[in-house]
Amino acid sequence: MQLAPQNLHRASLLAASLDRIEQRSVGDRSVCWIGQYDGQDGDTSQRIALWANRPESQGGAIGIHLGQELPSFLEDAQAAGVERIVLFLDSAGVSMYESWRGMQYCADVVKALHKINQRNDIVTIAVLGEEIGCYGGALLIAGACQYQLASLNGRYGVSGSRVIHQVTGQPHDSKHSYPPCYWATARLVNSELTGLLPDTVDALKDQLLSLSLEQTTLPSLRKRLDFLKQKSKEAMESIDDHIPAATGVTMAQNPAQDKPGFAGDTAVGCDALLAFCEYVLDELEAGRQLPVLAGDAVQEFSLANEIRGFSACLSLTAALLRYAAEQQPSLRVEVSEVGCGAAFIALSLMADDISIDESARIYSLPPAVIEAFTGTPLEEVVEGINWHEAEATA
Repeated sequence: MQLAPQNLHRASLLAASLDRIEQRSVGDRSVCWIGQYDGQDGDTSQRIALWANRPESQGGAIGIHLGQELPSFLEDAQAAGVERIVLFLDSAGVSMYESWRGMQYCADVVKALHKINQRNDIVTIAVLGEEIGCYGGALLIAGACQYQLASLNGRYGVSGSRVIHQVTGQPHDSKHSYPPCYWATARLVNSELTGLLPDTVDALKDQLLSLSLEQTTLPSLRKRLDFLKQKSKEAMESIDDHIPAATGVTMAQNPAQDKPGFAGDTAVGCDALLAFCEYVLDELEAGRQLPVLAGDAVQEFSLANEIRGFSACLSLTAALLRYAAEQQPSLRVEVSEVGCGAAFIALSLMADDISIDESARIYSLPPAVIEAFTGTPLEEVVEGINWHEAEATA
């Protein structure tokens, strides 16, 4: 008999501990429950919504199925008046076979979670599994939650070491597929995780019910930025200067320099994101609306970024932009030539109004990675996603 993936099993056991289950739904790629824990010893009852993806299907990749099931769950959870939303995530990230859909769906979920964090008295929690781990767009979704809990046995990152080796051309050491920066303990030190998962379901239940509401505010965003700047600086002092880095795509040839943001002529890593976050936060604290932003964000693939806490930098970028979007009529981003990776999702796709030039090249991952992992011929992916054509034929 084949056992269920551990994180899905964990969610199922937690659902079974509910005093009342009001709704249960099984989708093509996920399962969810909405129910209640009755109060004991004077405690008030708590309504909770649980959602878990099924990692045995395409590595839990985010495509059309998960992209429809998760937003629907979030809407149902809010309509049911829950106090807590828990997402059990075990996913390799955006589907390489549904690139533009996966990127858009991922961005939509991140936006929805930030809206909940700003407008509702709902605690949002991500529980990261160990079957696949949590990578790329899935880690961005986790980072949009107020809390991130993970298994000590899991591995987590924006880009896996195999992807980074593919992009940089550095030989891949199969005996050391997961450097220490991918371990849960390292992610915890970098503030990319809130805590580790306990061993029992009862302990997990107590842990989830004890987490307090952490709504998004300007002071909380400033605190996160100051912490990340300090941690990133400390990590940089211990990093080998010769760690290779690359983008894997052709950069912008005629970068626009008249707008804040990213012009596509330099790679986006931790330093660039933190500087951009500083700019956005300064504008918000001064009570100013953000102007039109340049959205040619091209991710830098490097183990140095993973060591320094790249996912936390991306998550803060998305949080700031969605906070700004709530304060002004419309947040607009313009993409002229190129965009790639999680950086494009966390910045450009956070806009309410995004303008992508018809000739712009958009990539979920560098072409060489897509070819290596899917077998798709390089010539079919090297030109990137034609966003307008993809939307028109959807």
